[in-house]
Amino acid sequence: MPVLDRWQHQLADTGTTLFLSDRGGSIVARRTSDNSERRRLDSVHAAEGFDYSEDAIGTNGLGTSMVEKRPIFVKGSQHYNDALAALACAAAPVYTPAGLVVGSVSLGGPVEAASPIMLSLTREISQQIEERLRTSSRPQDLALAMSFMRFTSSQRPTVVMDKESILANTPGLPYVNVASHVMLWELINSHNWSSNSTLRRHLEETFIEITARRVVDGPREHFVVHFSNFGETPDHDSGVAVPSKTTITTLGRDNTAPAVVVVDGPRGSGRATVAGRLRTTRERVARLEVFVVSSAAAPPWTTVEGLLAGGTDVLIRRVEELAENEIPSLAGVVERQRKARAAGQRASSLLLTSWRDRAAPMSRRLSMPPDQRSILSAWLSARKGFPVW
Repeated sequence: MPVLDRWQHQLADTGTTLFLSDRGGSIVARRTSDNSERRRLDSVHAAEGFDYSEDAIGTNGLGTSMVEKRPIFVKGSQHYNDALAALACAAAPVYTPAGLVVGSVSLGGPVEAASPIMLSLTREISQQIEERLRTSSRPQDLALAMSFMRFTSSQRPTVVMDKESILANTPGLPYVNVASHVMLWELINSHNWSSNSTLRRHLEETFIEITARRVVDGPREHFVVHFSNFGETPDHDSGVAVPSKTTITTLGRDNTAPAVVVVDGPRGSGRATVAGRLRTTRERVARLEVFVVSSAAAPPWTTVEGLLAGGTDVLIRRVEELAENEIPSLAGVVERQRKARAAGQRASSLLLTSWRDRAAPMSRRLSMPPDQRSILSAWLSARKGFPVW
């Protein structure tokens, strides 16, 4: 990126390093001219590909600035992770023309070299990146972005789309990927817009209903699409049908979270955020315990079972990292959770985030009933015969 390259040259010999992360908190670029500093950063995994989201490692510049949506300065022991205690960093979120946080940028260096000016420099760098995003955007992209700001709401799953692009708010993320974009586009274009300005359609073999509106502002038409559970009450004030109470990943029609929820998608797509939002739609909000799967360690299954039985919700992140020999243990936990909820013996929910394309083959073959699938996966399976676990 030209902005990073230019600043790397200007910051040479200052002992600072420039980082850029995506919206999921993963570092996508690192610029430093000091070999010793590069080695030190490598030792604490402050390098391309590592996850610096606040969910993953606690308070840090890159992740926390996106959560708080403002520039921040984190120094020494203010970092949650002790491995970062020798570092100081200033960070700022990076916004798209639509006003969405697309990532963050930070300046980091040894704690003894920390200076408040780092925060001012970080603000300037983020603004330059945002300006480049604005100037490089096509007119149709800007029109799409303006509609996104106008029509989206944090309380309902919504996407704004044309043939080439799609923007989704956080509740809308489970509904979209490349395949569903194509399907939605075909469905929307099959409607006779000259006779009816609003399309309301139940998606076959699912409990999902979409409501779409055509927008003619800008160089070409695009569409705003709201998702809801089939049969929910429209919001007449908005002029389009929307869910009266958003339930993100349940296929049922009540407002009780299902026994097991799978949020399927690549890392950085907001899976954990979507899973967390599901819990806030419930009248009963239980305590939540989070386990992160790694190639070196599987969740303690006995502990997970005990928490679920005691009424605590459990979120298991990155199921795609689960080793093949651990899949039967997960399948057992899932099955017992389903049966206990069906029998009225538990009120807790088991939430899983996974990337099916990266999961072990055996996990992709797991047979899971509809209430355990993500909405998107269930829809794609019904329409295209895609495997769903």
